[in-house]
Amino acid sequence: MTLADYLRDGAARPFAWDACDCCSWACAWVMLRRGVDPSQPWRGRYRTARGAIRQIRRAGGDFLDVVSKAMAAAGLVETSEPQSGDVGLVQTPAGLALAIRTPLGWAAKAERGIAAAPFRCLRAWSV
Repeated sequence: MTLADYLRDGAARPFAWDACDCCSWACAWVMLRRGVDPSQPWRGRYRTARGAIRQIRRAGGDFLDVVSKAMAAAGLVETSEPQSGDVGLVQTPAGLALAIRTPLGWAAKAERGIAAAPFRCLRAWSV
């Protein structure tokens, strides 16, 4: 599946906590490309925003730190120059989100489709 196909599919899929939220969606991309799911420790453990927050707290409480550790455990290397198809933790108007780098910026699963913009990236990993 190409990145363009994945973005189209993600835009058409409804948002669902633990199945198609910003983290599970971006991590499913990593799984497709690398065969490893960085979010595997949390799959099936939350169904709501409150549940997601609870999982982040149990994993240490700092979202950036939790994501960084999950990416490292999955074997992804941090990059300061993300390329199309890489993943990153970005600041969106709705808050922090795990997103996929595209030729035009970052794409994150949103409650309605995909939010795509030149969001500020806090940290990125090569896929």
